[in-house]
This record gives sequence, structure tokens and C-alpha cells, in this order.
Amino acid sequence: MGSEDKDHHRKDWSSAGESNGKQSQQHQRLSNKFLTLPTILTLGRVAAVPLLISTFYVDSWWGTTATTSIFIAAAITDWLDGYIARKMRLGSAFGAFLDPVADKLMVAATLVLLCTRPLDIGIFGQVPWLLTVPAIAIIGREVMQLYIFCYYIL
Repeated sequence: MGSEDKDHHRKDWSSAGESNGKQSQQHQRLSNKFLTLPTILTLGRVAAVPLLISTFYVDSWWGTTATTSIFIAAAITDWLDGYIARKMRLGSAFGAFLDPVADKLMVAATLVLLCTRPLDIGIFGQVPWLLTVPAIAIIGREVMQLYIFCYYIL
């Protein structure tokens, strides 16, 4: 079932090489509605970023549990909004733009939070940049992916 969806998606994009073929095909595939259920789920992920940040700094057992739960819920809704958009044909141009933005915000916020409170491991004490440099590289990659997506796809 999943491979059929991927093959169908590839066929849609592979035939889009003609002039304006890509844009007309994308507009046919996307809904004109601004707020669809998948877009609302994505907006919920964007709204969860400040909540994730605030629960990260709570010094109690429930702060860690809440932060982990928010991140897991965001991962589940990321899958769910894509599934609903494909199966119910509720994709929208706004949702296609907002979904990767929400993903990038969640990943960037999580990486920055992890850098602000490094793990208490001996090797990090001797080399404090060991967590920060990979985080900067990952955030840079995420920003470049978003730029390429917006420039070439939308």
C-alpha cells in the first residue's frame, strides 16, 4: 500500500516537466480550501513549539514527561496530517508550505534546547562543542532544505 502511494507520487512529479505542467498539475492535486484538517493539525504542531520550549525548562518529573509527550505527539500528527491529506485528497498549497516549516521549527527548537542543557557525560565536559557543532550543521541543513523546497517546488 505504501509503495503504491510513493509510485503514484513519483508519476505525478515526473510528468510535470513540461512548461506549466508542474503548476497546473499541482493546482489540480491541491484543494482550494485554506483550513483543512491536515492544515489544522500542522498549525497545532507550530503552536506546540512554544509549549515544548516552556515544558523543557520545568524542573520536575512532569516537565520531562510533558516535553517528551509533546515531541511524540508532534511526530504522530506529522504522519497523520500527511496520511489524511493523501487519502482524503485534502492537500492545500498553504498546508504544503506549512508542513515542512512546522517540521523545521520543531527540529530546530529541540536541537537548540538540547544545546542549552548539555548532557552530563564526561566527554562533553572535555569537548563542549561536541553537541553544538552537529546541531548547527543539522539546523543549517534544515534551512537549506526549506529554501530549496520553497524555491523549486512551490
